[in-house]
Order: sequence, then C-alpha cells, then structure tokens
Amino acid sequence: MVSVSVFDKATLSSSFIVEADEKKMAARVAEATIRNNSKLMILFSDGLTTNGDDVLQSLYPHTNDLMVAGGRAGDSAFQQTYIFDKENISDVGAVAACINGDITAVNRYYLNWQPIGKIMTITDVEGNILKTIDNQPVRDVYRKYLGDFVGDNLPVSNTEFPLIKLGPDGQ
Repeated sequence: MVSVSVFDKATLSSSFIVEADEKKMAARVAEATIRNNSKLMILFSDGLTTNGDDVLQSLYPHTNDLMVAGGRAGDSAFQQTYIFDKENISDVGAVAACINGDITAVNRYYLNWQPIGKIMTITDVEGNILKTIDNQPVRDVYRKYLGDFVGDNLPVSNTEFPLIKLGPDGQ
C-alpha cells in the first residue's frame, strides 16, 4: 500500500537507525527525528529481530504528546524482512519520520473485530513469543479452535487469526 500526503504548513524530519537493541534504537530514533514541534511519528522496524512492544515502551519517555503510528516489516514466510529509506536498506533497525509544524494529528481507529469463544489467559511468554495459553501449548490451542492446518503452520497462520488482548475492564 502506498499513501501520499501533502501539507502546506508542515516539515518532515526522518531517521534511519541500524540498531538491534530496542532501548538504544528508540533513543537514537527520538534524538534524530523528534523536534519541538513534532506532531506525528511514523515508525517502521524490522520484523524479525526487534520486539515492537519493547521499541514502543522505550520510545514512550521521549515522545511527550507525540502520536506514534507505524508497524513492523514482514514477509509471509518469516524468513527475511527489510527496512529502507531512499538511500539505505537493512534487515535490522528502524526507519522513522516525524511530521512537524502547526498541524493537528488525530488518532481514531475502528478495529471492528469481535472476540469469539471463551476468554483465555496467557500463561507463558518469552519476550514476544507466546508459549502457552491456559497452560496449553499455543499450537494445541490453535489446532483445537481452528484446525490442524492453522496449528501446524504457525507462526505464518496466526496473522490471519490474531488474538485480541482485552484490557482490565474486559474491553
């Protein structure tokens, strides 16, 4: 997907950071990209070596009221991902751009997904790798609810059948 935006009253600042350590990556992205008048950061990290949650948690202290959007690079086989800008390419790190100026950034989304089945509890996780749900191996849970094909083809198949994390209020 390609999106193009045109602004009359905004500037861009960007960075390309090759760094595997999420805390160092976040600090370097913030230092190189965020300005006093930054309103929105669009951040993409590699999809295999970095933990997206760790990057966001490490970036948060640097952002103040800055809105952050983006994602992680991916391929359908979980073999090789890349981040790039107009001059660089890497299989590890992040690329970021901030939109700066006298503009308003608004965050709205509509997930439109409805949970089905019983509420389950994550019982074992290692970093960003989910090991067990309700004390059962993840593959067994996926097999039980979605069949052998889905269970046998993790992690590729879970992109089509994501888990929804509910908040403390069950929402």
